[in-house]
Amino acid sequence: MHFIIRVDPWWWPLLIISGVLPSSPRYVALEDSVVRVRLGWLETRFPRAHIVAAQRVQGDRRWSIGWHVEFVGTKALIVNGSWAGMVELRLEPPLISRSLLVPISCSCVRFSLEEPDAFLEALGSLGTGPDR
Repeated sequence: MHFIIRVDPWWWPLLIISGVLPSSPRYVALEDSVVRVRLGWLETRFPRAHIVAAQRVQGDRRWSIGWHVEFVGTKALIVNGSWAGMVELRLEPPLISRSLLVPISCSCVRFSLEEPDAFLEALGSLGTGPDR
């Protein structure tokens, strides 16, 4: 099942500068044993079995738009085109992501979705959190 990453229209100019076009792939795919996250050039995957918690979270305006790693607090890979519809997956063991070829350990992945509740239902653990 594919779930579209939410992009608010006013963010397209910023995303285009970073190589993400309206025609670029942008989704989170739930497969039998793997979750794949794709936004433009970024494609990452991790085993579904590594997900220890899933919930909706409030978007934070300190996060930028696109794909990036948050180093403050919980190290998180953030993949978003909006601050709305955010979902957080906690991972154990952490995902090893690469930024400029440097491996970075991320204990959670956050992404914006057009249908966050449908994603959580499909994942099998409808989370509770803010931004309902």
